[in-house]
Order: sequence, then C-alpha cells, then structure tokens
Amino acid sequence: MLARLTDAKPIWYLSATTIVAIATGVPFIAAYIMPDVFAGILLLAILLYLYDDKANGLWRVFYIGIIVVSLLVHNSHFLIVPVFCMLMLLYLQLSKQRDKRRKLLNVGGIAAACWLLICIVNYTHGLGFTLSPGSHVYMAGKLVETGTMKKYLDEQCAEQDLRLCVCKDQLPQKAYEYIWDEHGPFQKVGGWDSSAAEHNAIINDIFTTPAYSVHFIKAALLDTWQQLQFLNIAASEQSLGPGSVPYLYIDKHLPNEISQFSEARQQENRIDNSYWIYLQVSVLALSLLWVGFLFVRGRLSQNFIHIYIAMLLYIICNAFVTASFANVLERLQTRVFWVLPATNLMVLVNYYLGKLR
Repeated sequence: MLARLTDAKPIWYLSATTIVAIATGVPFIAAYIMPDVFAGILLLAILLYLYDDKANGLWRVFYIGIIVVSLLVHNSHFLIVPVFCMLMLLYLQLSKQRDKRRKLLNVGGIAAACWLLICIVNYTHGLGFTLSPGSHVYMAGKLVETGTMKKYLDEQCAEQDLRLCVCKDQLPQKAYEYIWDEHGPFQKVGGWDSSAAEHNAIINDIFTTPAYSVHFIKAALLDTWQQLQFLNIAASEQSLGPGSVPYLYIDKHLPNEISQFSEARQQENRIDNSYWIYLQVSVLALSLLWVGFLFVRGRLSQNFIHIYIAMLLYIICNAFVTASFANVLERLQTRVFWVLPATNLMVLVNYYLGKLR
C-alpha cells in the first residue's frame, strides 16, 4: 500500500514486497486465524489517507473503507486510534502541518462512528449499549494480572461483601488464567453469565480511587515498556496439549485427527524460528541504519520524516493499549511492528530508483 507514496514500478514494488514477506514478521501474523494483521493494515491506511497527496476522491474513499473495516475487526483498535489521533494532533501542531489536521480529525470521527455503530448493534441484540458486553471480564483479568485486584480485595473485603473475597488468595498471575480457568475464581463469581455487577462495581471503585488507579497506571506503564520490546516472532510456539481449547475441540469434532495434532512439531516444542529471528533483526537494523544515514545526509523529503513519526506514535499506542487493557504478548506487538522494516525497504527502493533515473 505504501507504493502509493513512492514512484516505484510494479516489478520493484513486487521485489520489495517479497523481501518484506521473507524478512519481517508479517507472514507469521497473517498466518494466525485472527484479525491481528489488520492492526498493521489500519496503520498503513491511515498513513495513506493522511500523506498520499496524489490521491483523488476515489482513492480517498478506498482508504476510508479500509480504515472502517480494520477498525471493526478488533476492539483494541477503538482505543488505539483515538489515543493515536490525540498524540498526532499534538505533533501536527508542533510541526505546523495544519493541512493534515482536518484529515486526522476525520479519522477520529470515523473511529467514533464505528464505535457508535457497534454499540447500536449490541443494543439491538439485547446486549446493552456497549462496545463489548464482556469488557468487564477482560478488564478484571488485567486488574488481577497487575496486582491491583489483590490490593483492592485485601483492603476492601473487611468492609464489602464481595464473592471474590473468598478466593482473593487464589488469584492467578496472568489475566488469561483468570478468564479461562474453568475452576478458577472467575467461575466462582458467576463466570460470563452473572459476574458483570460485581466486576463493574470493583472496576468503577478502582478507577475512581486514586490509590488504586495510580497502582494500576504504574503497572500499565511497565507493561507497555515490556510490550515495546517485542520486535520479532519468538523462537518457539506454545504447545497446546490436553486441556487446551484447540485440543478439546479437535478431540470432540475430529477425533481421528487428534493423534496427528498431538505429534505436530509445535506440540513437541520442535519448532525453531531462530533463523527467521536473525534475519528479521538483521534486516531491521540494516534498513534503519541505511534510512537514518539518508535522513542525516538530507536525501529524504520532510514528508517521510512525518510518516516515520506517525508510525512510531502508532506503535507506542498499540503497545500501551494492548499491554494496559489486554495482555503483554509478543503477538500483540509484532502484529504492527512489521510496518517499520517494510516502510524502510519501500523508502530505499524509491530513493535508489530515483538515483538511477
């Protein structure tokens, strides 16, 4: 998509795209059966909408369409985009890019409209006027992971009659353990069916009480820093043995396939991605140094500097939102980080094609 910002011919763009597919994390993210790949697509679409000055009306409508689709496929995007827009507005003001502010406000308006649409859809289906009827569960899980929930229960259980007080000393360390353990504390407070009232009361009390909210913010910032350090796909993948959701469903619906599933390399921890990690790090480091050298020498236009600043702000926003309200997972950061080396390659292709001409 960034070819619209360059003068590269199709064969050169195809070559650069091939390198991106080989030397970045995008093929790993695209292979997951989940919408994580749209986090990077959303960033690219926003960059094109903001900085493709050659685009006619039809192209701008196309970019908006991609932004809308990408927003709707993952709830994290409804938080990432508003935070990104606020930071970008500040940057546009400081860099005197007044012509981009209207477009950025349009992006923020699109995000608000999509948010409203999801709330209306949930309301019409009897789920309440909310972005997600299960958001309290994930937020409670994150409060458990940060230790804020334990701090709250230790101090409040003497004054409040909460079902979680019974198991406050058995809270797990990770949010996903709290949510998905079939015999854990979450099930004891009603599970998905009847935990909303207690969870919402606790969440509201935590975020309106400075002592607890500050505790959560500190933990969220530390998690954000940890999330930002995930640049590559790990050398191995987690095995999914008996008791995991994939194992249970394969065993239930495809019992004849369970032996092949159990003997897969992932299940036996025999996947080694170390070569790909070395390649990704090498391409990232080399391309960053190369592009940085061109910046220092004044060989690249100011427009590209703005694009890189926007990318870095979006990557930081992605880390903050996912780490603060979901999980600290490499997948949630590498799903967007691949855009940086991909852009490096496109910039280099465009620059040296210009030199050849």
